[in-house]
Amino acid sequence: MTSEPATAEKPPLSDSLFHVWRCLISLIMADGLYHQAERKFLDSAIRALEQAYVVTMDHRITFADDLREPQSIHDLLPKVTEPLHRVILPYFCEYISLLDGSQGQAEKDFVKQMREHLDTPDLKPQQVEFQKALAAKKAESRYFYPVDYLLQRLGIGRLE
Repeated sequence: MTSEPATAEKPPLSDSLFHVWRCLISLIMADGLYHQAERKFLDSAIRALEQAYVVTMDHRITFADDLREPQSIHDLLPKVTEPLHRVILPYFCEYISLLDGSQGQAEKDFVKQMREHLDTPDLKPQQVEFQKALAAKKAESRYFYPVDYLLQRLGIGRLE
């Protein structure tokens, strides 16, 4: 009798990480345009997210709904509760806002509001630690791609 090898069970997508992705979708849609580069990134990122975590049909439906009608950052940010997510999110949004080649005013405002909301004294130690780790990674290689590092810190890894 043969049996299939057991596969490691994927962890569920946490509510906090789910809302990180909702924030990213809101940022991508902040200028009212869904550029090809943004679409390519988001498609790859969601596929990678689904490989790393259990993403439910409800998650997928919400992501699709958010692409049609982006949610307010003020409604989403309080739902990003894990300290690591709160530290990484502004960096992630900064990089993502440049995917289409420029950062428009709506995207600048979005990132600014996010930084202001997430810049809390309780996160300072984690922010300093993350900035040092990011700087060290940048110094390791001139081919360093910050989004890959951010994805890796979120448990996802490099995109294809």
